[in-house]
Amino acid sequence: LTHTDSKLKIRANLSEFPNDGIEVRVEPRRLVISGKREDRREQADGDQHSSETNSEILRLVDLPVEIVADKASAALYNGQLEVILPKSSVEQQRPALELVA
Repeated sequence: LTHTDSKLKIRANLSEFPNDGIEVRVEPRRLVISGKREDRREQADGDQHSSETNSEILRLVDLPVEIVADKASAALYNGQLEVILPKSSVEQQRPALELVA
């Protein structure tokens, strides 16, 4: 998770999951990443055997600021997910507090 004054950027390694098995959802203060993978193996040693394994991922990321969910974007490049989340203008206008010693 990295951030600037106007946006949050989140990266995740999802190289073990196919592109069509990944879902990204955003809420004002949360990012949800889910994925599913099915492996099917066939063995041809005289006897016909097959095996299936399923893997799933679910990550809930509570965000440190409110974001504009309908302006968020996500891209997947070589198994690396990158999600760009624009910060809400309310969050951008919030001034820093002055510390009193």
